[in-house]
Amino acid sequence: MSHVVSHLALVSEEDFVAVQGLRAMRECEDGATRSYVLAGVVQCRLCGRRMDSHWVNGRAGYRCRHGYSSSRPRPPDALRNLYVREDVLLSRLVRHFAPDQCRSRADVEPRVMKEVVDRLRAESKVIICGRSDWTIA
Repeated sequence: MSHVVSHLALVSEEDFVAVQGLRAMRECEDGATRSYVLAGVVQCRLCGRRMDSHWVNGRAGYRCRHGYSSSRPRPPDALRNLYVREDVLLSRLVRHFAPDQCRSRADVEPRVMKEVVDRLRAESKVIICGRSDWTIA
């Protein structure tokens, strides 16, 4: 949303936010709703774009197609898509921010993950992912 009002609002901010929440949690073809804990926080190191949330092989993940989609041909010299699994990224974040809270990926408690993600969002941080590394900015 814009911080500077350029025209009269068609709907109230409360209605806009409520509808966005409904849209974000819509049901999939199989009837399930999927949530992406790090949506909007993961950025591609290769091109600088925000990575798309996607569901693959029964797991949440993030991908960057570097501005290309299946609707137009991909140049032969284009970068390969970048994929990051959400569970892997979350466990790395928890080990970074709260190393005493986990011993392995399976040990990460949902409460600890939520605290780490809330901290990132509160501090307006983004996770910048490359092919084999990540940083926080």
